[in-house]
Parts: sequence; C-alpha cells; structure tokens
Amino acid sequence: MCFFFFFFKQKTAYEIGVRLVGSEMCIRDRLISRLDWNLMRKYDVVVIGAGPGGMTAALYAARANLNVAMLDRGIYGGQMNNTDDIENYPGFTTIKGPELGEKMYQGTVKAGVNFVYGDVQNVTVDDQQMKHIQTDSDELVASAVITVSYTHLTLPTKRIV
Repeated sequence: MCFFFFFFKQKTAYEIGVRLVGSEMCIRDRLISRLDWNLMRKYDVVVIGAGPGGMTAALYAARANLNVAMLDRGIYGGQMNNTDDIENYPGFTTIKGPELGEKMYQGTVKAGVNFVYGDVQNVTVDDQQMKHIQTDSDELVASAVITVSYTHLTLPTKRIV
C-alpha cells in the first residue's frame, strides 16, 4: 500500500531540488545564475586573436580547466593561412600553413575551447572587474582577456587584466 501511494505521490523537481539544496532561496539563486551564465556568454578567459599565439594561449588556459573563448574576425590560424610552406616548425620539417593551422585548431577544440567569430568593437570593465567584450554581433563577459592580435586594438586606458 505504501509503495502504491508513493507511486502516485511523486514530488516535483522543485520539491526535490529544495530538499537536496536546503532552501528555496538557494535553488532560486542557482537557477538565476545558470540563466545569466547562458544568456551573457560568460567565460573565465577570452583570447582575442586565433593565430598561433592565440591558439596556444587558449589551449593552455583550457588545459588549466578554465572556460575559454577564442575570438577572431577571420578563420583560425591567422596569417599562417596565407603561408605556403612553413619550415623547421617543431615536429614538422615542412608543412603547409593552412594544414598547421587546422592541426592547432583541432588541439584547441579537443581541449574544450569555444571559437567565436566577431570583430571586437570595444572592451570595458565593470565594477566587479569583469571584462565586457563587445563585438559587431555579440557581447562576451570574462574574468580575464588575453589579446594576441596582429592588428591594432584600441583598449580602454584603465588596465583590464
């Protein structure tokens, strides 16, 4: 009889969550922070530039268990894609530039780096020292920004890192 009653008296996910977490305020705060995380595209680190330097920085940040986005307005690999033969690169006697760029990109993807297309318009810092990277189509928020770009990028005069 008790089993039959339990079968029909199922608890809602909210009731189970409150029981596991301990309070209604805590469950609400967790849901709101999860929604904010998804809507604002927050990262621990945003690397501006997806050339060899940017991919290396993103790879090592991701291997340190950080949530990383690599941001560039073009294809990953940077100027490497315009280079026919690259000689004496560690591990390769000769390799095509686009091929090396693809191999480096696959390593960053395997490490969990998110690649984001966009042209950086502005970088600002809020009161909590979070960096807001405004692109032509999106806004990213990060605790740290690494700029590895061959083009001139105008940043605020206030130190952002």
